[in-house]
Amino acid sequence: MKSEFNIRGRRFVCSHDQSVEVDFTLAEEKDGVYVYKIKFDFGEARLPEKISLSWQREATGVYSVWDPARRDRHIGYGGNEKFRARLASWMPLVQTVSKNGKNCALTAVMDVKTPVSIGVKMLLEQETAETELVFFDDITNPMTGYETLIREDLREIPFDEAVMQAAEWCSPSGGDISAPPEAALMPMYSTWYSYLQKITAEDVIKECAEAVKYGMKSVIIDDGWQTNDSGALYGYTGDWKPVSLKFDDMRALSDRLHELGMKVILWFSVPFVGYCSENYKKFETMYLRNNDNINCSTLDPRYKEVRDFLIQTYVNAVKEWDLDGLKLDFIDRFYSDGKVNENMDYVSVEDATEQLLKEITAALKRVKPDIMIEFRQPYIGPVITEYGNMVRVWDCPLDPLSNRLGTLNLRLTSGKCAVHSDMINWGREDTPQSVASRLISSLFSVPQISVRLNEITGGQKLALKTYLDCRIKLGGIIENGRLKLSDPESGYSAAQATFESKTVAVGFCKNVFDLDKCSEAVVFNLTSEQSIIVQNAAFSQYTVYDCMGNVTDSGGINESLASVPVPFAGRAEIFRKN
Repeated sequence: MKSEFNIRGRRFVCSHDQSVEVDFTLAEEKDGVYVYKIKFDFGEARLPEKISLSWQREATGVYSVWDPARRDRHIGYGGNEKFRARLASWMPLVQTVSKNGKNCALTAVMDVKTPVSIGVKMLLEQETAETELVFFDDITNPMTGYETLIREDLREIPFDEAVMQAAEWCSPSGGDISAPPEAALMPMYSTWYSYLQKITAEDVIKECAEAVKYGMKSVIIDDGWQTNDSGALYGYTGDWKPVSLKFDDMRALSDRLHELGMKVILWFSVPFVGYCSENYKKFETMYLRNNDNINCSTLDPRYKEVRDFLIQTYVNAVKEWDLDGLKLDFIDRFYSDGKVNENMDYVSVEDATEQLLKEITAALKRVKPDIMIEFRQPYIGPVITEYGNMVRVWDCPLDPLSNRLGTLNLRLTSGKCAVHSDMINWGREDTPQSVASRLISSLFSVPQISVRLNEITGGQKLALKTYLDCRIKLGGIIENGRLKLSDPESGYSAAQATFESKTVAVGFCKNVFDLDKCSEAVVFNLTSEQSIIVQNAAFSQYTVYDCMGNVTDSGGINESLASVPVPFAGRAEIFRKN
């Protein structure tokens, strides 16, 4: 059946089972931001069926759509344009955007744990944009009732500003989370793309001895330390014992890496227990599902025994091996199977997952207060980032465009959490300019590097060193500056961060930058043009560098609009005259 609600001349339609009572009211209105409360009464405890809520508004001025999950920005017509969000997968937020980068309408749901699908599509006959929410669009826990708040922002403000404010509104702490440790903001080396599962302790030492020369301060030892059989995929997860043939003494390795000046982060696939592991039978009644394609099963966090096992595993690892951080992978695989029994102390998988993360974080911080905990897309939302202090772009090897989109999207939704690029890698034949372009594409994130450093060419080494030196120097502006993004429908044509009158910017497609009120600016060029255009920078001096740190030009700017010759993957450093 359908229930209709007319509020301030707007019509909201809720489609639901006849036995469900629905209440929908306007809870708050202020300066173009509307907050609605929706409540469902099921009458008895049960697994809820899907319930949809939709409404329309004029499509005037709408040019594209923004959400945290999709890589494209087109607005669909008539089809299913929704994506699903829950605690450990994306977040329920969608926005329509004008061509000049202003917010048209942004919808966000406060409950980021319960599965909900959200999206916008065009309706041709009505000439409107329809927003639709589908609650319980995945198996959830039995419940007698449910309520949450829905926020609609209709202000004509910059789209990125609207997104950041909505993400903060969704956060249980209002975005007030502790800043990440300093090490989480420094460039890191990762063993994943460079070695995959064929990694040894000797490989790690060899790479870290080189990585420190480039300013990298931490190493992520990824998948492979726990298995000697790469054909089994995740078949040997769950015991978390180093393979003696490859890692004969993890503590000795950690000590050696610390001597080199590297902090040590170790990978764990949180939900997986492999079919080949010694622990598999121990949990045979406590799995959510089997994953035959990757030779493992997914643990069910609703069992206290499961949570205690995972927490103790990580605490023991940090203590015994003197680790500085953990990469906790695949948390998005915790989702409900719809089954409940009396041996569980939680009904909801989402609630149990949050409790697990809360307990892991608290236990690890008691061991090391500055512990680093890495999460990655798609588990990115405001609840998740309460417990991790590093969030990384989903795997996109050899794909700088996806890294660019992913890092900038995460900057808008992750608050103080340190945003990391996916591991940046390249081929042996790549030119220094190509290497630099991959690095610069992720400028506004902490770079993770994953190549065999002893095997890259001299030009590649120089491009990497030049970039990382510059990125470290500019880190304070990048991390603390007010981020402004241009043209989301184009995958962001430019990005710029400003902090205390200092600016860092990069042009991906757009090469015009307004430097009004900036005393210093560093502008990178990834456009097809061999120059950048600066406005409001009269009476400044500039020096231009190519991707390997060579000075290619210098001079003065004496006009309000000026062209500065900057080669591809190079940068201009601009200083205002006193």
